Amino acid sequence: MRRSLHAFFRHSVSCAFLSLSLLVLAGCGAGPGGRQPVSGTVTFKGTPLAHGTIEFEPAEQSTAASMEGGEVREGKYSLPAKQGLMPGKYQVRISSTEESGKAPSAESAPGEGPPDKELIPAQYNVNTKLTAEVTQKGPNNFNFDLK
Repeated sequence: MRRSLHAFFRHSVSCAFLSLSLLVLAGCGAGPGGRQPVSGTVTFKGTPLAHGTIEFEPAEQSTAASMEGGEVREGKYSLPAKQGLMPGKYQVRISSTEESGKAPSAESAPGEGPPDKELIPAQYNVNTKLTAEVTQKGPNNFNFDLK
């Protein structure tokens, strides 16, 4: 009886240890392979980009990563871990538009009008050549100097 009680105790302790280990590994928040905070600066022609958007699109299609982005204000952007990026390689698209300044014509539907003018060259958005690699260890600070 004593031997079976000892074996039962050892088995219970082993199961408890395994369960606790799995909980610690799962963690609360960004753990191994989790979303990472990303931040940096964007300058255009030597000055901080006043306003715009930045998008990170996974270079390789994966179910673990999706396109994410944020707003650029006064040359800075920041994606906190909650909205951050999964580790991996990304294509980066930066855009900034200027309102056309023209009023919609009488024939246009509400909300329609001339398109806004893109201020950033296509090589940084539509035909981007910008890249970034997000790592689990960080710091994942990416600065872009657009010409």
